[in-house]
Amino acid sequence: MSKKHFSQNSTKKYTYQIIISIIVGVVIIISVSSFFILRGLNSNLTSKISSTSSTDASKIKKVTGSKKNSSTSDDPSSYSNSVTENNQKSSSNFSDTTSSVNSVSIAKKFLVNGFSIAPILYNGENVDQAMDEGKAPQNTVHDNAKLGYILNDSEIRAMSMNSAYSQNYSITDTTITIGDITFNYSINNDSPIFSTTNKTYADNSTLTWQLSPAPNAKEYVDAAQTQN
Repeated sequence: MSKKHFSQNSTKKYTYQIIISIIVGVVIIISVSSFFILRGLNSNLTSKISSTSSTDASKIKKVTGSKKNSSTSDDPSSYSNSVTENNQKSSSNFSDTTSSVNSVSIAKKFLVNGFSIAPILYNGENVDQAMDEGKAPQNTVHDNAKLGYILNDSEIRAMSMNSAYSQNYSITDTTITIGDITFNYSINNDSPIFSTTNKTYADNSTLTWQLSPAPNAKEYVDAAQTQN
């Protein structure tokens, strides 16, 4: 074999070796790069999964807490307590309304049976004594006292100085107003108890008035000489 031919073969051999080395190097580089790329992807994926798990756990806790609160609000005992309170309020309101109606009915029955209104004090002194001593006009009782009874839902029939007439009245659960005089009252053993009331007039005199029962009032009122 000639030296020229041997040289050509050696050159080809080295060329092949170089090419193979290059290919192997490229393969190694690609393999190493792929490894690190995959490792990086796995790391990011693991981080995202961990973050998602944490978020989901937080959501689950919130939902669980919400359910607990809901369970507390839906507690049958809480509902029962609310119903009981409402029933108590309704019973109390009904009781107050019933009491008010009963008071008005009792007071009205008192007026139906007959009543008298008369001054008992003049400037704080017994009116009869004040008249005897000349401190009060002699006609203070005669001109101001009246008998009466209920005529209808808004009027009474009254009499003073032997003259009968109709007059407006009104009743609440604590007061009775007849004409321009208002009396406070309370109920005791199904009977009205009336407080006296004071009224001051243009001459600066003050009369203390008393409302009292007068069962025979209707007889006298209807028999009055003058009927207006």
